[in-house]
Amino acid sequence: MFEINTYVLKRGLRKNVKKEEFFLCKDERFIEEITDIQYIEGMIEVLYYGEEIIGAKEWDLVDQLWLYFIDAFIQLKSQKSAEFFFPDQPLKVRMNNINGNILMFEVGRKKYSLPQEKFIQSMTEEAGSFFSILGFQYGLDRIHFLLK
Repeated sequence: MFEINTYVLKRGLRKNVKKEEFFLCKDERFIEEITDIQYIEGMIEVLYYGEEIIGAKEWDLVDQLWLYFIDAFIQLKSQKSAEFFFPDQPLKVRMNNINGNILMFEVGRKKYSLPQEKFIQSMTEEAGSFFSILGFQYGLDRIHFLLK
């Protein structure tokens, strides 16, 4: 249903970036591509039944973007909606809880109707994997709070 991956932008690349110019974050090897631990440039790839919802065009400060998503998921536990902008660009993300089961997910001008529980679970698992490899307890603490 969902395929979610985190990538880090390879060193020295900044313009007209394509997916091939990112390093997949599945083990510690991607850490070598990070030039500044304060500003980890990369992307979150979200595929839903093979359709790209978020990808290389939406690359940004990937660690901060993950934290924005996790905070939005926490907000959705008590509210019907959450929204934020990507960390370093004017790209807005909106999430609206429709009757507890469906999430209306908007990124920029694209809108998707997604199964809320499965989406949040899949996103949380990938964020947890990313932060575990980095050793970022701050992100993991937020994920554990979300799962309570």
